Amino acid sequence: MNKSLACGCLQHSTTACFYFLPPHGPSKYDLVVMSQLSQHVALLPVVSLPSNASEEQAQQLQATVYGLLDDAWARYSSFCEAYEAAGKDIDVMTSQLRSQLSKHLP
Repeated sequence: MNKSLACGCLQHSTTACFYFLPPHGPSKYDLVVMSQLSQHVALLPVVSLPSNASEEQAQQLQATVYGLLDDAWARYSSFCEAYEAAGKDIDVMTSQLRSQLSKHLP
């Protein structure tokens, strides 16, 4: 089988991954896995809710998830700016991190 077919890279296709999050929100492991998956496919996180969840609970969970993502992005951006200000190449570092993380993920 052609490698491009195995990776979902067909010429006129779109590959996406629905990542279902538990009702209590993402864990650190979820964030790491989503980060790795997003390097390969379009990632669409879906927050699963119990069938008896109220609209207020759904909105509260949505706000929590958005807050976590905003916080993670702010910390990542701040780190990248400081790293590059020190004269270091962020692309080399992210490549090394990706390589190290992939050893620990199934």
